[in-house]
Formats: sequence, structure tokens, C-alpha cells
Amino acid sequence: MASYRKTANGWRADIFKDGIRRSKTFRAKRDAIAWANEIEFEIQNGHHSPLSAPPNSTFSRVLIRYRDEVSPLKRGTRWERIRIDAMLRDPLLADLPLDDIGPRHFARWRDARLRSVSGSTVSREMNILAHACKLATREWQWLDKNPIKGVSRPQENRPLQVGMHIQQIISVNGPLLKAGSGFLALKLSTLFQPQFEEKKVNHSNHIGKPAAGDRYARHSRPLPRA
Repeated sequence: MASYRKTANGWRADIFKDGIRRSKTFRAKRDAIAWANEIEFEIQNGHHSPLSAPPNSTFSRVLIRYRDEVSPLKRGTRWERIRIDAMLRDPLLADLPLDDIGPRHFARWRDARLRSVSGSTVSREMNILAHACKLATREWQWLDKNPIKGVSRPQENRPLQVGMHIQQIISVNGPLLKAGSGFLALKLSTLFQPQFEEKKVNHSNHIGKPAAGDRYARHSRPLPRA
């Protein structure tokens, strides 16, 4: 049987049936009753697992289970566990109640996170959160719907253009070079020395050799000596 009680946020429905607990808060009592009837019917037909999140659980339980069960199966286990441990210390994520969690909470966390790290970092962390929410919704059935779905991702950082031409670097850093910045000049010479050496070798290999498409050079005869 389901029980209902008035809270500051509306009406809370609590279900305990066949060892399975479920709870959720609604603004209207009729919505709480309709949801409880539907969940009890699903439990009776075996659509819910007894390994459900305990009552009044927070999002930290989702992160902990994901860290302990899913992260070890990945190649970047160590990196991901460090990320999740940091998320567990963030109250904007860890303290979110599972019965009242939605896109607005993750959007607020995203905006706060962007004030301290880059957009690419936030996007990578949102990949972890999205997968955890997907499992908690579809497989663990701890959530009724994916709360991070629809939350927009931040713009990622522009990739570094390694192949910048040396003339571009000199034009940008010209004042420093003129001012006698020996360290910068040394760095530029070290950076582009392999390219110069390669061009030098390729050029020396073709000295005195006719081009592949030069048919006149290929069939010409040597001039007679005077």
C-alpha cells in the first residue's frame, strides 16, 4: 500500500511493496495517487528491481554505484574515479534528492562549474553524468526519467593549431625578437629545425636530377666540348 503525506513542496507518495521502495513528490495529491497506482501495478508485474535506491536517497548514490560498478570496466578508470570523487564533494550534485531532480539542477551545476574550469572539461564531466543518469533510469530504475536529458553542453575550447607557419609566429612575436629575446629565438629554431633539415635533404636529393615530367631534359644529349 502507498502512503501520502503533505510536505513543503507538495504531496509525497511512499510505496513499499514486495521489498521494493519508491517515493516521489507531486504538487497535487491526485497526481501522487495516480503515480503510486501505476508503480504498484509495475511492481506486481515484475518491472522493478528490489535493488532500488533507499528512501530519501540523493544523487550521490548514483555516482557511487556508477564509480564502483561501471568505471572499473573502462580504460580510463583512474581518471574517471578521480572525477566522480570530486563530484561527490560538490553539494550542487551530490545533495540532489532523487525524487526531485531535473534539468534545472544540472544546468545550475554547469554554469557554476564553468566559472572555474574550461568548457571542454565541463563537457567531459557531463558525459559521465549523462551515462550515469541513463543507467539509473533505464537499468537501475532509480529515476523515472533522465534528468540531464536536454541540458545544453558548453562550447568546447578551440583546438591548438600546431602547424602554424614560421612567418606567422615571427609576425606575431616580432617585437620580442627585435628586443633581443634569445630564449624565444632559441625555441623557434629548435621547433622548426626538423622541418628545415627535411627540406634541405629533399632538396639535395633532387639537385642535378630532371623533374619527372620534363621530357626534354630526359632525352637531351650532352653538348660537345669546344
